[in-house]
Amino acid sequence: MKFFTFITAAAGQDHRQFQQWFLKEHAPMVLEHVKGAQRYIVNLVDIIAPPVENLTGLAPEDAPAYDVITELWMGSARDFRDAARMYGSAAAAEAVQKHLASRSRAAYSAWRCAAQARQDRAEHCSLTVKIVTLPKET
Repeated sequence: MKFFTFITAAAGQDHRQFQQWFLKEHAPMVLEHVKGAQRYIVNLVDIIAPPVENLTGLAPEDAPAYDVITELWMGSARDFRDAARMYGSAAAAEAVQKHLASRSRAAYSAWRCAAQARQDRAEHCSLTVKIVTLPKET
């Protein structure tokens, strides 16, 4: 199964510095501790939406709601939901979660079914562009 996590930097943090911290410190920590990860992708939210007709209430000049969006493939929902199982121990789970909480304001997770994840892998090419449109937080 494919799991997305939408992460927002803590208030007062520089967007780019948070992303660099995530890439250089947090993502390697996740890779070190996550057990059974089949694939892990870190997407940096680095663009402002182009001017378009405003149908969702999100003005083009608004900052993105999230700074980082991760994609993690695991064998099952249980592997993802049970933090001790995912990280191999409760202590490792707590360490990774505290590390993220030290710099983030919020992290929300969602999942995508295994069949769609298989289709994504089948369609994967070396150069891709991903556009994720999210509503502004209220």
